[in-house]
Amino acid sequence: MDITLIGRYYERYADHAVSIVRRVALLATGRLPEKTPTHGPY
Repeated sequence: MDITLIGRYYERYADHAVSIVRRVALLATGRLPEKTPTHGPY
């Protein structure tokens, strides 16, 4: 149970970090950064 809650906590922390980075990039450049495509093995 504790591992599940810790995983969710870190996921939310990472989501907030991405949101902050996108906002800082918007302030610095005036444009939203493009989403990078995920590169799979195919």
